[in-house]
Amino acid sequence: MADKQQQREVRIKRRQMVVIALVAAGLVIGGLHWWQRNAEQQGRLVRQRAAALAWANLQHCVFGAPLGTIASLPRRVRLIELAGGRSGDTDSWPTRCTVHGIELHDALDDRGPAGALKAQLGERLGGEKQWVIDEPAAQLEGLAALAKQAGLPPVAATVTGPPLLDRELLQKERIVPLSPWNATLVDSDQLEDGTVRLLFGSPARGLQLCELRPDDGGADCGTVPVQGASAGVKLQPGGTLAVLSRPAAGAQGRSTYRADTGAEVTLHGGLYRGMALIEIGDHEFELAEVQDGQAKREAKLKLPMNSSTPWLMADHLAWLEPSGGLGHRLQLRKLTADGELLGDKQAVAAVPASREPSQVCHSGTAAVALFGTAQRPTALVFYDGQSWSSSVAVGAALVPVGAGSTTGSVPPATAGKGDARLDVPVQRRHQEASEFGIIGLLGSAEPAPDASASPWGKVPSKTSGLWGKPKDRPSTGRRARALKSGRSRPGLPTHSFTCGEGTAALTWREPRPGRDHIHQLHCTPTGCRRSEATILGLGVKVWWLATALGSRTLLVWRARGGELRMRLAPLAELAKTEDALIMDSADHGGPATVDLAAFVGRSAVVFLFRDVGYQGLRINGEGEVASLL
Repeated sequence: MADKQQQREVRIKRRQMVVIALVAAGLVIGGLHWWQRNAEQQGRLVRQRAAALAWANLQHCVFGAPLGTIASLPRRVRLIELAGGRSGDTDSWPTRCTVHGIELHDALDDRGPAGALKAQLGERLGGEKQWVIDEPAAQLEGLAALAKQAGLPPVAATVTGPPLLDRELLQKERIVPLSPWNATLVDSDQLEDGTVRLLFGSPARGLQLCELRPDDGGADCGTVPVQGASAGVKLQPGGTLAVLSRPAAGAQGRSTYRADTGAEVTLHGGLYRGMALIEIGDHEFELAEVQDGQAKREAKLKLPMNSSTPWLMADHLAWLEPSGGLGHRLQLRKLTADGELLGDKQAVAAVPASREPSQVCHSGTAAVALFGTAQRPTALVFYDGQSWSSSVAVGAALVPVGAGSTTGSVPPATAGKGDARLDVPVQRRHQEASEFGIIGLLGSAEPAPDASASPWGKVPSKTSGLWGKPKDRPSTGRRARALKSGRSRPGLPTHSFTCGEGTAALTWREPRPGRDHIHQLHCTPTGCRRSEATILGLGVKVWWLATALGSRTLLVWRARGGELRMRLAPLAELAKTEDALIMDSADHGGPATVDLAAFVGRSAVVFLFRDVGYQGLRINGEGEVASLL
């Protein structure tokens, strides 16, 4: 009995041990399973956190903010590019952000919503040879929704975002058109006070005259009550009275009309400061004072053979006249003196030129005339409203040769042995004095066909003067000259000739690989000095303008990205001055700038261009940019 009892106890103990072993094994197996599941869960959490951080860094590195907070990814990319974010280097934006895309891809699960995001990343960022982010707007568009479905929690980024433009650019819709959308620019000029006159023509509204004032930003536009097509209509140069001319019906010559009333007037030729001048014979002219479109009194002017065409300079009529073996001498007659037309003739200065100046610039009662070309200026003649002085080009700069007044003469200008070409990479273009205005309408690189520097306007081939019936010109054995307006199509300049009272400046750009040289020749009646600024990395696509505005120099250009940029600073500080953005390209909300032209005033520049109609953009001497209307 005892043995049986003992055996039973042994069996019970064995069963207990088996149970304990089974329980222990179960506990171990369960613990291992729990540990494994917990480890897997922890691993998923770690990968999810890594994926969330990589996603946050990817968004911030590329866009500087979460995708869900950005209204337009392409616009965001453009603002980053305009701020200088994209430089093209492999380690620059947005290429440098590729590493965060790879980190996100590696941290995502292969299945479920995370797998869908992972597949899209591989498809969009992964190339045949290497992963790269180079078109961020297209590559990351729509990934925010997939990231949300994948359950990636929002976390703070640990990387630096790209630069972002923080100023508003001038948008197309903020620039008010000056003309109807289908208008054409019939004619344009610029008066001595800087006023720019634009004559538009359109089928619906006929002729429209706009007067722009660069210095104060004013613009006045109105309909011209002259009926008929705009073909052949021209602005006659003038002051406050705007006069138009068009080919006369069934007769030679042109009919002339007042722009404000449309009334036909009997004035032929051009109008300056209330004066009109036409050529009535060989070297014979007629000057008339005009009031309300009618000539009130007249005076005749006979010039010697081989004289230049007369031009207006301040309140004087000027021309070059042969002076024996001394070349040509500048001659002057005041437009009015002692109540009469044309004052006494005065010989002022010997000038190393035989024809009228290529450019004349007015500033109040002062004026400056440039003889020769921009590549090779031969002389500058200054008038400060009372006295005259002249300078001649020698070597690399213009040097003074004498000064005088209207009551005396200037010693003959002589050039020394050091004469050399002034290397300005432009071609001269004749233009009339009125187009230069206070600071000047600028010369263009393309010569205008059949253009002259005469400021007096086109005249008929047969005329009896300023009014009356046409008559034959006197026969001289050769074709008599007809004074032409010299106005050329407005356009972008390659150089600028600007002036103030007693000062003149010639400014031009010399492009070189990787850099731009801005040259400026600044002259006064006592001498000239030449300065230069070398600027690196402007990235010019289309050059617009380099000109002096007072003591500063203004540069305007289209950069390679299409945006319009500018710099405004004293010449010596241009290289270290930051660019200012004006407006974007037409592909990014800016206006198209077709048929671009530049007009410069005393303290501001006006650009005229065509988008939806003609539009005007003004930049003043403080760097402020605005639409004209």
